[in-house]
Amino acid sequence: MDSSLYTRYSCRCNQTSGKLQCLGIEVECEPIGCKIPANVQQGMTLFDPLDEQQKISAANRYEIQHGQSLIFICEPSAMFYFEPNRRMFECDKGSWVAKQRPGEGMSDFGNDGLFPECRKVICEEHYCKFGGHCIRDHECICPEQTRGEQCQIPLCSPECQNGGTCVSPERLSVH
Repeated sequence: MDSSLYTRYSCRCNQTSGKLQCLGIEVECEPIGCKIPANVQQGMTLFDPLDEQQKISAANRYEIQHGQSLIFICEPSAMFYFEPNRRMFECDKGSWVAKQRPGEGMSDFGNDGLFPECRKVICEEHYCKFGGHCIRDHECICPEQTRGEQCQIPLCSPECQNGGTCVSPERLSVH
């Protein structure tokens, strides 16, 4: 009577290293993609960074591959702005990672590799001066009569004369 011994081995792809681990040996494996949820959060829109006119949804693409990116936009409400707002996320071995676009700062979206969710922008109270509004984390949109990173520089028209100072939009102070 002949008996055979069957042994079952389990191999898995280590998402951190991108290598297949099997019987203590690591070999290269193909990284996994990043899933797009079937129901994308209301108010969120996804775009292909190469053609921002092409809207992406779970209906036309349920996952993106390692190394590919999407632009995330969370629509503002009547009172608040939300992040991510025109921010790019890249798929890195199954994790959604914020990717810095030229000319913009980095933000921590607190998603820890998970699909990003819309959240209110982070701005301290009165961060934007003279009626400015935070439209992204620590980024203001200024009313017409102000300028500066935080709308902190008031403008007066006509310009102040005789040693006067513009103290708020269209409000002069004489020394």
